[in-house]
Amino acid sequence: MASAVSAYAAVPVGFDRRLSHSEARALPRARRSLPRCGSKTASAAVGASNGEKKEPDEILADFLRDTAGEHFDEIPAGSLDDALATWDHPDATDAGALARIISCASGLDEDEDAREVQGARGGARGGSSPSASARGRAAGMFNVALSALDLRGGAHDAARDLVLVRMPEAGVKPDVVSYSLAIAACVHAGGDADDLIAAARRAAGADRRSNAKKPKRAKKKKKGKGGDVDDAEGKNVRTLWEDEHLAVVSKPAGMLTHPNEASGGATRTLVEDLLDAFGDEGLSAINGADARGIVHRLDKPTSGAMLIAKTDLAHAMCVAAWYQRKVTKTYLALVEGVPGRRRGRRRGDDGDAMEGTCVAPADGRPARSDWRVVETFGEEDEDDATQLCSLVEVTPRTGRRHQIRQHMGMALDAPLVGDPLYRRGKRLTTIAAAAPLLVGKPGSVLFLHAAALALRHPVTGEALSFSDPLPTAFEGLVSALRRR
Repeated sequence: MASAVSAYAAVPVGFDRRLSHSEARALPRARRSLPRCGSKTASAAVGASNGEKKEPDEILADFLRDTAGEHFDEIPAGSLDDALATWDHPDATDAGALARIISCASGLDEDEDAREVQGARGGARGGSSPSASARGRAAGMFNVALSALDLRGGAHDAARDLVLVRMPEAGVKPDVVSYSLAIAACVHAGGDADDLIAAARRAAGADRRSNAKKPKRAKKKKKGKGGDVDDAEGKNVRTLWEDEHLAVVSKPAGMLTHPNEASGGATRTLVEDLLDAFGDEGLSAINGADARGIVHRLDKPTSGAMLIAKTDLAHAMCVAAWYQRKVTKTYLALVEGVPGRRRGRRRGDDGDAMEGTCVAPADGRPARSDWRVVETFGEEDEDDATQLCSLVEVTPRTGRRHQIRQHMGMALDAPLVGDPLYRRGKRLTTIAAAAPLLVGKPGSVLFLHAAALALRHPVTGEALSFSDPLPTAFEGLVSALRRR
């Protein structure tokens, strides 16, 4: 494998001398004692025997464990950036060395080897850029390294070099997370990040207006600066809190966060309402024209609190905090039955738990959710358990697509009321009190609400916490279940 990290195997751990990329490529193959990086990453990417795909940070952790010694042993899932931030080695803050490590671990180097061999044989070089899979793995690894440089402190020059020079040289396009982590590293070091913010804006096409086709709708009515905005469909986006940097709004269920290809601009989105409320210049733009101000998203059927960035700097700092697991989100979900209870068991049987942690794949990726039962409704009957349901508080520790739905329905055997998809073979039933609210396409109404959000202010450092009461329909259903 043509790689500086492969060449490290010929040098005692501690890496007294780093070899340049060209020096490493000149070494005889016999001296490269590590497994070929391509075969290593190919097998690592497949993951465990259950078919779960490994994340880029897991692949990188495996690689560093094999090449850099015991410092990278026993790394908790999702904590590689913390481990890299405490790695006592010159490579840890050397952008070039980190880029070479990532190039090998991700398989970018193997792609380069394959193209060169093909070219030497007189054939086409197989394209001028690495494969999409290698680029995808490398992108995730670069973000881990950028996060580590931020967490370490004082390594902002390396972070800037990594995102502005090394990633493009490797054929990997920095995303909003990459830029945000580099910006955070500069800010936390007491410097400015104007060049990085400008680069992030260019990459996002910040000066281009959305090309999405907007439907003609009745004129909206605004209620003051940042106030309530009512659209023609009767949705109501409420501002829960705001300052000059951020806003927290309540997204209604049934509204898309931002336009997507499936919507084709046929339905009104949260972004459009935000533009009406705050204007183009009142929202951050480093996430692109179609997602101005959007730091995170909620699925269309989900309601609740969302953090909105007004400035590019606040946006970047919030994205970095999200990536580094410094933001806590709490949801309320109405589910069938009781989470974790085997079907047919009566309440109070030994082994029942009213809270716990679910660690199970979601969207094909490792995921974790903490949960507790807030309230149960109805009595379980041996002949008909369809009317037993629970209000559950869920705190996801990872942010996978449909994570709560999958953990509740597939891992804990308690699908969300109205969810036709994640049921693990459980028959779709309708709780009588919920039936009048479950209208439209199956799955378009789910009782899942982002009830609380906690983080530190990205500019002032103040501890912030926000709560959003249950929507009227959801609260009415809970009240009806209490009365039956």
